[in-house]
Amino acid sequence: MKFNKIAATMILASVGLTSLNAQAITVDGITWDPSSFFDFSSTTNLFEVTSGTAGAEVSGYGKITSVNADGNFAAAGYELTYQFGGFILNNSGVPGVAGDPFFGAGSGINALNGTFTFTGGWLKVFSDASADFNALNKSTTGDGTLWLDMVANSTVAAPNTLTGSITGFSSLGLTGQGTGYFDIIGGSAGAYLNSNSQPGLSDFTYTSSFQPLNGNIVNGGVVVANAFGTNEIFGKSVTVPEPTSIALLGLGLLGLGFSRRAKKAA
Repeated sequence: MKFNKIAATMILASVGLTSLNAQAITVDGITWDPSSFFDFSSTTNLFEVTSGTAGAEVSGYGKITSVNADGNFAAAGYELTYQFGGFILNNSGVPGVAGDPFFGAGSGINALNGTFTFTGGWLKVFSDASADFNALNKSTTGDGTLWLDMVANSTVAAPNTLTGSITGFSSLGLTGQGTGYFDIIGGSAGAYLNSNSQPGLSDFTYTSSFQPLNGNIVNGGVVVANAFGTNEIFGKSVTVPEPTSIALLGLGLLGLGFSRRAKKAA
């Protein structure tokens, strides 16, 4: 009889753990389904400062517009925004043509094939209950709760963290694309997405495209964006047991321990 009670407790705990796989996850007003075919993916708009000069930092901001191909992921009044920076453009090592505005001396863009690379980099995602995103105001993307805190991964293309290429020209200048990887180091949703499932045991694969804006976006006398585009981020959700499930499992193990002691005493 004692064994049957213990077994029932263990089964209940097991059900509590495995049922998490079928449940949506909600963290700070943001909900997604880990069983989705698209899990975990997000798309964003992008506003950034770009430069073809070696040693320049690329930084920017934006708003996440879909999660797992679903635009209805944020609770009423919430939004998911992000900022990034710390990406330093490497010297291409290929001298450009004198006077060329895009591939001149000291350029970070390879004049032979249009490629470029970066080192460093970070990305922070915020869950904001104020839903005040304004593409012309960078500060509206850095408020709220830190939802994901990430640093760029350099394992795949060491020592580089981001690689890209020029894809063409618009009437205003160069257009391009880039690819990189990120590792989660914190944030309220970090435990649910720290999967090490991407190349180099990173947590996210990141791709982006960009083209020049029709002028600069300036905040407080500082240029915060001169280009716009899109980002896509892909990773995997991981199962994080709920406290109640952990407690049930603990009770089952505790009951099993008492049972063994009682058997020995008998």
